[in-house]
Amino acid sequence: METVRDERNKDASKRNRKILGLTVLWRLQPDGSAWSGRVYDPRRGFSANATVRKTGGSRLEIKGCVRVVFNVCEQEVWQRVK
Repeated sequence: METVRDERNKDASKRNRKILGLTVLWRLQPDGSAWSGRVYDPRRGFSANATVRKTGGSRLEIKGCVRVVFNVCEQEVWQRVK
């Protein structure tokens, strides 16, 4: 895992950077009961608008949406590892 590179990034100059330690959530601002900002998906190599919600003591629900012809969204639940 320490040697996995950002090979799918749309920006060719960033394809050699390591994924481990990469910032994947940024510009988060409070938005009601959630936070809104940006998320980067290294599996696909692009960033998207994001909504982040705490759904339990150690869980975050991350939803990212990209506008193609219409909004295409994907959602994941992240679990804190102890």
